Amino acid sequence: MMGTLIKVISWNVNGICNKVKQYKIISHLKSLACDIAMIQEHHMNEIESLKLKQRWIGQVFTAPGNGAARGTSILVSKKISFHPTEIITDKNGRYVIVSGFLQHKKITLVNVYAPNYGQVEFLANLSTLLSNGHSQQTVLSPLPLMNYEKVLGVTDVWRCVNPLSREYTFFSQVHNSYSRIDYVLNNSVLPKPNKDHSQMGNFRPLSLLNNDYKIFAKALALCLEKVISSLVHLDQVGFIAGRHASHNMRRLFHVMSEAASLYYPHPVAISLDAEKALDQIEWSYLFHVLSNFGFGPTCLRWIKALYDNPVACVKTNGLISSPFQLFRSTRQGCLVSPVIFTLALEPLACAIRASYNITGIPLFKYDFKVNLYADDILLTLSRPDHSIPHLMKLINDFGLFSGYKVNRSKSEAIPLNPIANPSHVISAPIVWKSQGMRYLGVNIVSPTDKIFELNGPKLLKSIKEDLKIWTSLLLSLWGRAEILKMNTLPRIAFIFSGLESYPNEDSLQNIYYTI
Repeated sequence: MMGTLIKVISWNVNGICNKVKQYKIISHLKSLACDIAMIQEHHMNEIESLKLKQRWIGQVFTAPGNGAARGTSILVSKKISFHPTEIITDKNGRYVIVSGFLQHKKITLVNVYAPNYGQVEFLANLSTLLSNGHSQQTVLSPLPLMNYEKVLGVTDVWRCVNPLSREYTFFSQVHNSYSRIDYVLNNSVLPKPNKDHSQMGNFRPLSLLNNDYKIFAKALALCLEKVISSLVHLDQVGFIAGRHASHNMRRLFHVMSEAASLYYPHPVAISLDAEKALDQIEWSYLFHVLSNFGFGPTCLRWIKALYDNPVACVKTNGLISSPFQLFRSTRQGCLVSPVIFTLALEPLACAIRASYNITGIPLFKYDFKVNLYADDILLTLSRPDHSIPHLMKLINDFGLFSGYKVNRSKSEAIPLNPIANPSHVISAPIVWKSQGMRYLGVNIVSPTDKIFELNGPKLLKSIKEDLKIWTSLLLSLWGRAEILKMNTLPRIAFIFSGLESYPNEDSLQNIYYTI
C-alpha cells in the first residue's frame, strides 16, 4: 500500500440522526471510494456516533454534538491501515485530532468545525494542540505577511500581476478568515534543453517551496549578499552582486587571445561538468566551511533551520510520491542555495589557484587558471599533460568530504593554439572539441575573432522567431517595448559585453532591422 493515493472527503452533513439520511450519506461516501471522511455537524452524541461504524467504515473518532448542533467525526475505511496513537476531542464538538500511523507513515488527522464568533480565542487554543506549524496555515489577516515582504524588500511577482486577488488559497466570508494549502518541498524535474531525455541525468530537479520558507530564505540571502563579495575571489561571478557573467567572458577572451601565440606549451581550455552539483553537497562539509568563513553561531542556526529534517516528495504525471527524508544537497529554487553553494565551492577554487602543479596562462603578472559561474568551472591551462592529472587528483580528494563530483564524460576541452592536440588531455577522459565548445550559452573557439560569427546568426534567428510569435499577440506599444527590454536586448547585450571588438557594420544593421 506504500505510495497509494488516499482519498479524503470533508462534508458538512447538517445532521445525520435520521436513519435514512445516515444510510444515504454513508452509501454516497462509499460510491466515491472514500478512504477517510471528515464529517461536521452530525448532531450525534457519543453513543449515537458509534453507530456510524458499519459496512465499509472501520474506525470512528468523534467529538460529540448536543443533538441539535455541532459534532465532528473522522471516519476511516477498513481498506487502509491506520493505527491511532493519540486522540484529542473537543467537549463542545468543534474538533477532533487523531495522531497515528497511516500506511506506516506518521500523520495527524484534524477535523475542525470552527465557530462564527470568538474565533481568535478558539484558534489560539487549537494552535497549542497542533504541532509542526499546522496552525500557521490559517490567519485572520494576510497583512502581516505582506508587511514582512515590504520590510525585507521582497517582491511577490504573483501579487504584482494579481493585485486584487486574495493572498491565500481560500477566504471564508462567514468566518472572515484566510486559509491556504501549501505544497511544501514538492520536487519537480525539468528537462535540460538539447539533451537526451531518456536519461534521468538530463533532467534538472526544482524544489517548489512554500511562502514562509521563501521569505525566510530571501531575508538570509539579502544579508549574505552584503558580505559574500568580500569572501569569494573575483574569478567567481555567479550570483554575487556587482559581478556579471560578461566579466568572465571578457577575461576568458583576453586569456585565449594571449594563449593563441606559440609561446605557451599546448594551452587548452577545459569546461568541467559537475555531476548534480547542488544535489551532492554534504551538509557536514557545508556548515564546516561556513564556520571557517567566519559565520557565527546565530547565523549558522538560521541557515541550519532551512536544513532541519527536511522532507520532500516527487510529482510524476500528476501523482505525488510518498515523502522521503533529505540528507544532503542545496535545493534548486531556494534563494540561499546559490550563495552558500558558491561558498562551498570556493575552497576547491582556492586549492586550484594555489597549486604549483596546475599551471595556467600568465598574463599581467597573474596566472589565470579558473573562471567560475556558480558550479560552471572553466579552466585555462598550459602544460595540460602535467596539470590535468594533478587537477583530477585534487578534485577527487575534494569530493571525498564535500560530495562534489565531476562528470568526466560531459567535460570538454578545446585547443587554444595550433600545437595543442588531444594527446595532451589523454590522462583524463575529457571530450576533445577541436571545433569549439559552449560556455555560459556562448560558443567559444580559438582564435576569438570568429566568436560573433559563431553566435550572432543563431542569436538573430532565435530573436526573429520569438518576435514572429509575439507579433500575433494583441500587445500595446508599451508591451512591445517591455518585450524588447526584458527579452531581446539582454541577449544581444550579453554577447556584445563579452566581445573584445564590436561586429562589423553589416551585422549591426541586421540586428537593427530585426528589432
